[in-house]
Amino acid sequence: MQSNFVFLQNDFPVLYQIGIIAEKYLYTDSNACLIKLGMFGETVVNLMLQLDKISAPQTGICEVCAMMCEYIAFEDFAGFFSFKPVLCRPYRG
Repeated sequence: MQSNFVFLQNDFPVLYQIGIIAEKYLYTDSNACLIKLGMFGETVVNLMLQLDKISAPQTGICEVCAMMCEYIAFEDFAGFFSFKPVLCRPYRG
């Protein structure tokens, strides 16, 4: 069976490798799979910052979430959620 991540193999080999490992663990170790997918997401964001020549924010993650929330109107997605999504707990320094 061909990987769902094969399209990344040439241009983004690091994403391809993480994706392959996540797929490998999908049915045998779901926790490891989720950790790898988290790494995949972090790597995507870091690559986006590099390609756009943007320096990574030096603030805490909760502050970054708060900045993102300014651009996301959850009310627009009310039909998709039965609850209001919570991005993170309050930052406690």
